Amino acid sequence: MRLWLAVVVLVSCGAPPSSVDAGPDGSVSSEDAGAVDGSVALLDAGGDDAGPVADAGPDGGVVDAGASDAGASDASVADAGGFDAGAPDASLVWPDAGVRVRLIAANLTSGNNQNYDLGEGRRILQALQGDVIGIQEFNVGDNSDAAVEAFVRQTFDAGVFWHRGSGRIPNGVISRYPIVDAGEWDDTRTTDREFTWAVVDVPGPSHLWVVSLHLLSNTAQNRANQAAQLTQLLAANVGPDTHVALLGDLNTDTRVEPALGALDASVVVTGPWPTDGTLPDGGNGNTSTNRSRPYDWALVSASLHALEVPVALGSQLFPSGLVFDTRVFTPLPPPALVGDSAAVNMQHMAVVRDFVLGP
Repeated sequence: MRLWLAVVVLVSCGAPPSSVDAGPDGSVSSEDAGAVDGSVALLDAGGDDAGPVADAGPDGGVVDAGASDAGASDASVADAGGFDAGAPDASLVWPDAGVRVRLIAANLTSGNNQNYDLGEGRRILQALQGDVIGIQEFNVGDNSDAAVEAFVRQTFDAGVFWHRGSGRIPNGVISRYPIVDAGEWDDTRTTDREFTWAVVDVPGPSHLWVVSLHLLSNTAQNRANQAAQLTQLLAANVGPDTHVALLGDLNTDTRVEPALGALDASVVVTGPWPTDGTLPDGGNGNTSTNRSRPYDWALVSASLHALEVPVALGSQLFPSGLVFDTRVFTPLPPPALVGDSAAVNMQHMAVVRDFVLGP
């Protein structure tokens, strides 16, 4: 287990992200063709496949990097979920009691090495100002603790907790709120990333159990098998008084794939779904590069789904959540650039959903 707390300063960064998928049992699909930096050391990830070293965090404890106490969220986080969402319409009023918490599914790497070094993904995350992020292909620099911590510091602007899983293209969780426990479950159908989970102390009486996941791109049946395994793991490990969020790249070609049916026991998979708000009927909800497939999802349990509120970004409202594509969103929140979502090997769009939790 690797839990870290970092003090974060908002920095505008430049460069492009990519996102790619891994292959079935030991093989690598064409979507995963990006090479990992040769300077990255290898670690046995519990399967046949060796992946880049995940951060060598301490013995499961939270590292205090000079930020707020690891056991409680910074007071500045609690008043607005840790972010200024821009300038929402003045008529928008959140419920009197509660804190807005923004969840993001983010497979936003770019370039040829499935990492965040080029900067597009970093800028998108800065623009969206999320509170809890399920991040995929969580490779930065040499993947050392120092490199991951630097990425977090460059991307966010307050005390932030993070947990990075193992594998060649690991999943991870980044949170404005304290991570009180974290780990990973073995995905028996792939060896280059695992189901990476974190228990987050969000406002209100219930914790949030987040799973960052990245299903296979090769067949719908493999994805269904992975989803069934994850559903069993959630049933065995998550208590009834805990919210659940599955944030990740499911690689689904349609919204009626068997994988979604398998996940239905744990989370709400029915619409309405997040969109980019561009079409007369509400917008395009697909998240692939060409916006034809719903690869990415922010799925939550019924208890959390009931607390959803519209996403407010700038002066715009998205009642069912937002699919963020810099090529169509206007005006863009800084520091995002129009070309960020069109970067080389940027294969996914971020998915954003807001909830009011607490008090």
